[in-house]
Amino acid sequence: MSTHSDLKSLESDADYKDPVLDRIGFEGKDVLEVGSGFGDFTLAHLADVRSLFCVETSAEAIEHLRAEWAKRSNSPVDFCQGDITRVPLPATSFDLAVFSDSF
Repeated sequence: MSTHSDLKSLESDADYKDPVLDRIGFEGKDVLEVGSGFGDFTLAHLADVRSLFCVETSAEAIEHLRAEWAKRSNSPVDFCQGDITRVPLPATSFDLAVFSDSF
């Protein structure tokens, strides 16, 4: 089983710098992130959103991301552990939905 440390050695926030992502403009948006994992993409691109709703199956990943998010962003975030096909989403809509590097 891979640990976050193993994955971190293969990936870094710099790996996620992409001109297409930069043009999307996450800032000020209400975003749904499916499969947030340990937050590499989340922290690199979503720290300036208006609000974030993360759905992730791993409790360990959620706790890690919750701690890192508190250090790096003031934007409100809700974390939900579960399968996106079974999670009751908030009644409010999202401007964007993100699904990146989930497996």
